[in-house]
Amino acid sequence: MKLRLFGFLAFCLMGSAIQAQQTSKDFFQRGTVKYQLEDYKAAIIDFDQGIEIAHSNEFPKNKKTKDNPTYDKQLASAYLKRGLCKIKLNDKKGGCMDIDKALYMGDEKAYREKEKYCKEY
Repeated sequence: MKLRLFGFLAFCLMGSAIQAQQTSKDFFQRGTVKYQLEDYKAAIIDFDQGIEIAHSNEFPKNKKTKDNPTYDKQLASAYLKRGLCKIKLNDKKGGCMDIDKALYMGDEKAYREKEKYCKEY
């Protein structure tokens, strides 16, 4: 019995360690899949987590550098997709704010989506 309990606890701890090592890219990819499956609420949660990790750990805040050219591309894409999820859930103002962030960061698709959804913002 004790051996089973120990095995279960070890399994739980390994799962926690794996969870802690997820990067913003992991959350962005998972959010993208959920977006494609039209699970917008779950996608927003993943994009939120990825954006938080990106700002706190992986990238200098609001800085595009030659050392990290993917910063704007990945993060801007996450803002764009999160914005589109919000629009699908009838949060047009919040969605358009995210699309504006993506546009500011250089996402070329954001301009088209802004024209489509955010004319009055």
